[in-house]
Amino acid sequence: MSSTQASWADGTRLYEFVENYAGMGEHRTGTDVDHDTIALFADELTRLGASIEYQSFTFDRYAPNTQVTIGGELVESEALYYQSVGVLDTDFPSTAAVHATEGDRTSDELDAAITTAENAGAPAAVIATLNPLGQLVLPNRYPTVVGRMPVVLVPGRVADDLASKPVRLRFSADVVAGSSTNVIATFAAADNADAKPLLLATPLSGWFGCAAERATGIAVAFALAERFAGQRPVVVVGAPGHEILHHIGLEHYLRTFELDPALIVHLGANVALGVRKTPEGPVELAPSVTDPHHIPNVGRSLFVRMDEVRYGPVEQALATAGLAPILNPPKWFGEGELWADASPAPLMSFVGITPAFHTPADTPADTTSPAALAIVARAVGTAVDRYLDQS
Repeated sequence: MSSTQASWADGTRLYEFVENYAGMGEHRTGTDVDHDTIALFADELTRLGASIEYQSFTFDRYAPNTQVTIGGELVESEALYYQSVGVLDTDFPSTAAVHATEGDRTSDELDAAITTAENAGAPAAVIATLNPLGQLVLPNRYPTVVGRMPVVLVPGRVADDLASKPVRLRFSADVVAGSSTNVIATFAAADNADAKPLLLATPLSGWFGCAAERATGIAVAFALAERFAGQRPVVVVGAPGHEILHHIGLEHYLRTFELDPALIVHLGANVALGVRKTPEGPVELAPSVTDPHHIPNVGRSLFVRMDEVRYGPVEQALATAGLAPILNPPKWFGEGELWADASPAPLMSFVGITPAFHTPADTPADTTSPAALAIVARAVGTAVDRYLDQS
């Protein structure tokens, strides 16, 4: 690190990265923004002293183009990924307004609305995604074309107009050859070379700017890599493909590499998620969720698998970031499920939810802060220290 460059433990630097990441554009796998993100991620880990291995993978990338006007006014729109291919121009789409996601997946409400439109003989459906912020919401999807009629999503805030005014849809979509790259960064430790590595994992891609959902986890991964590099072997895995099920980049990595780490820290979704308690108030860390069976409107969850005998010091450290982990949970969420199945190693997996999740409203100013990032990075680093000190 240069003498003028702040440590990754500094909240201002962490937040600057989140702003930079979110400002790059939509972080969808296989796009130019995705490729630029991969390069940025690898360059920073190289600067911190890692050796880099690249693992490319291919997939069928969905390439849609949509235009929706309501009452003659152009509105934000996005095709439901992998639902349909082809070209269509119609003034008579079916319309509806539903909650489009359950967690990060397509909701039963959305599936039902599509089936209703098909049964009515509609050429296509334009569906408003109901959301507390009135936003456009996109669900994670499997990369296999369903082959049904075109479905295009629009923001929940236009639901009333969608139901009462003329709607025109122009739709085209195809599947093209796509590629992306996992980044595996390795830090050696000369004085502790035989120790099992600390494995840090973070997704790299998502639907929109993903400030809290993605960038806070990547920033904390940099802080942890900086903190532990040289103390013991560290492996950092950055995998694109999160929004394409079943998390295709990570799935490719886990099919290829054998794992025997001392601890896996999976920095999944919304690692340093913040919320405003009042409209004009500061962004503060979101509350901790302690019920693994209930997904709230907003909150941070941390699932931990480890021996209860060694858990106490870890729990105390995480409490400084307002986290109340769920120890040895009955189920895992998102990429945490893949990590839990891939290795019996002790595991910490972060996941969170907010009305801005999978929407354009996931922006730095509204979903995190320098203080939130610094608190989480410090707490997780201390928790890892305390766990590994017992080895």
